[in-house]
Amino acid sequence: MSDDCDILGPLGFSIQILLGVFSFFILIYKRIVEKPKRQWKVWGLDTSKQGCSQVFAHFLNVALAIHLSGDSDECVWYLATLLLDTTIGVLFSYVILKLVELALEHFQMANYRSGNYFLIIMPDDQVKKNEMNNKDKVPAGTNLIKPIIKIDLKAWFIQLILWILVVSISKFFLFLLQLVIGFILESISQFILSPFSDLATFKLIIVMCIIPVFMNGLQFWIQDNFLKKTEFTIQEKKYVLSEMYVDEELTNFARLDNFVNNPEVKSDHCLDKLQMEMANVGVGVQQITKGYQKADFE
Repeated sequence: MSDDCDILGPLGFSIQILLGVFSFFILIYKRIVEKPKRQWKVWGLDTSKQGCSQVFAHFLNVALAIHLSGDSDECVWYLATLLLDTTIGVLFSYVILKLVELALEHFQMANYRSGNYFLIIMPDDQVKKNEMNNKDKVPAGTNLIKPIIKIDLKAWFIQLILWILVVSISKFFLFLLQLVIGFILESISQFILSPFSDLATFKLIIVMCIIPVFMNGLQFWIQDNFLKKTEFTIQEKKYVLSEMYVDEELTNFARLDNFVNNPEVKSDHCLDKLQMEMANVGVGVQQITKGYQKADFE
């Protein structure tokens, strides 16, 4: 094992902690600029899955780098593993996650799809009956049958386990790929690090901090887009949106509902009209309409 790049040394460990902090701030920035904005509690549930899986993946990357490096430079193999993980690995994770979610739907467990954290508890028939019998005592306009909305931590935990499983399967396929094209990855990494071959400390900072900040940041940003909830049932649109997004962002969905449900504005060009309608609130049509079925626009 080479002594010029010790990724498990005190400096390497300190840099890894710094990397984790930077990566966390990237996700905070994404939440600040996103539209519509998730509630912080929803954002926390989404990003915590990435945080846990990233710690798991990071130590796997370190172990693989040490295993694959042999007597060569650990930094070279860590960089090779990182580049593969943050590019092809993201694609693998996305495909595997979608396959898992298809399986969940097949077994009628769609409530464990990524981003589904809320339980909608509808009042039982007796409660409904009692409320309706007392309707004269309730101010006009009051929702007499209001469901209870609560966070389902069990669903979040199962999603966390499933996501770590997805990452593990992805890492397994990446490991097999490294065994096949490892010499190519090693050559690319050596070329990138060649200007710093005589600067062991700086090379360690490059490999463990500077490059990962950009590559992991891109990875986190993309993965957050397919880990958060983007599709809603009719019931969820009615009861869950206010729990998921900050209040001022709900107007975006309300304006969309008004557009979809207003027969006067429906036409063959409804998507074009929708784009004009939503342009005033700065929300992308593809993002905001993803949860609607095609029939809603016909």
